Amino acid sequence: MATGSREDPSNFLTVCVNPTLQRTLTLPTVTLGEVNRATRHRLDASGKGINVSRVLAQLGAPVLHLCQAGGDSRELFLSLARADHIDVRYAETEADIRTCYTLLGESPPSTTEVVEEGRVISPSTETALREMFTRLLPSCHTVVISGSKAPGFSPQFFPNLVKEAKASGALVIIDYRGADLVNSIDHRPDIIKPNFSEFAETFCGRKPGSEASADPLLQKDIEKEMLRLLREKGITSIVTHGHLPTLWIDTDGVIHEAVPTLVKPVNTIGCGDVFTAGLAYTLHQQNWLHLSTPAEKTAAMQAAIQHAQICASKNAMLERPGVIF
Repeated sequence: MATGSREDPSNFLTVCVNPTLQRTLTLPTVTLGEVNRATRHRLDASGKGINVSRVLAQLGAPVLHLCQAGGDSRELFLSLARADHIDVRYAETEADIRTCYTLLGESPPSTTEVVEEGRVISPSTETALREMFTRLLPSCHTVVISGSKAPGFSPQFFPNLVKEAKASGALVIIDYRGADLVNSIDHRPDIIKPNFSEFAETFCGRKPGSEASADPLLQKDIEKEMLRLLREKGITSIVTHGHLPTLWIDTDGVIHEAVPTLVKPVNTIGCGDVFTAGLAYTLHQQNWLHLSTPAEKTAAMQAAIQHAQICASKNAMLERPGVIF
């Protein structure tokens, strides 16, 4: 068990309650309705929180990861996480760990994701995770909660974690969408980081035609909601948009656009999680939560987003998901 006190917390804490085994297959081309033979394949522990944890570990940060783990795949999942220097704290469950698949086509370049639904967990697993979260929290300066919930969790699971983490004094960053995000807003997480499509669906009731396409009218609606969340709840919104500019709002209510460096992508899976890891790491290094002036906070956030985008670009150029090297 992690040690430490609220006066001297030393860890990042990541939470993801839909753990995954990620199988990545590289193929010369991906053709529907035909036999596709992979030239390379790999298997990684994954899920949004695992990806965040892996990159934090690669950056040299101490990180604890909280999830549930069970079934025939548990030991494989844990061994893969240990190989990446991820300290996993898990609650027992009878539910097996899902497997998701990435198909990387080389000609033309493409990334296709096949997602399994998570297995149903019991109420006792949720209770155990809440208790573990409470025990781990005093040793953690930053809490990152990301990804969807496996079936079986109560609607208040994520909001309750946000409430408890905020009360502890930790920096709280959340990266999920829909009702879970809406229900968490009243507990005032410091930062929300959905992507453009997720923000639009959650707060504007609209689904963009394409995540890769600009939509100026929808962007204006998103900016209005970002400003509302800041004024009503004190929440900083950061909205990523693939290769298009990232939107973020400073403490004065000014919307900024951060343009990422364009790269030739190999595998875009996990880029958002890697962005979150780079963001969280730099904000902690800059002591963003405790800076006293808007100018200081804006400068620190600019540096954090720049670093986050660099990390995400590194991930996009690699075959393995959720890494920077």
